Amino acid sequence: MARLHEDVVVLDVQADRYECLVDAAAWLNIAPDGALTVPDVDIARQLIEAGFATAEPRPPRSAIPVARRELAPLPKTRRADRLRAFLSLSAGTAAFRGRALKRLVDEPGPASPGRAQDRQRLAAITAAARAVAPWVPFEGECLQRAYLLRRLLRIEGWAPSWVFGVRTWPFGAHCWLQIDDLVIGDTLDRVRFYTPIMAA
Repeated sequence: MARLHEDVVVLDVQADRYECLVDAAAWLNIAPDGALTVPDVDIARQLIEAGFATAEPRPPRSAIPVARRELAPLPKTRRADRLRAFLSLSAGTAAFRGRALKRLVDEPGPASPGRAQDRQRLAAITAAARAVAPWVPFEGECLQRAYLLRRLLRIEGWAPSWVFGVRTWPFGAHCWLQIDDLVIGDTLDRVRFYTPIMAA
């Protein structure tokens, strides 16, 4: 869940859909760890019956870091990096097609991510992915692009967060990758319009 001014937006990962609870911020409080406080017992019961909440405590979620920087890809890429990126993105496209959102976000990552400090290499791999993206069959919207880049970066040893964000009036959703407060494969100018609702 995410609070956007007077409204609360819910991302139902299992059903792969968003719901907007108009004016819900007046009667529903969302703590940074995701815990809900609903003073009205009847409203709490309705939220539970609708599947938006549960009476049992859930493990607290980590706060999503605010995006403050963006990774600038390198202007030139190596042929070996482009080939590796193309093979990964093409295989990822086959893995992406027809899969439910829950299966995509729950996909396990690398056993031991180990290149978190090598920002130059991160920029090189991201640039290679960008360079070959037009040649990847069935390249899609932000969900597919973020999934493919996340998959490639995981193969290369990084563990980026897949951040989902929303806006209202008009409603819009977007997703991107981050490592801490660093946006990868997207721009601050785009992601700043969205309030993070989930990170996977």
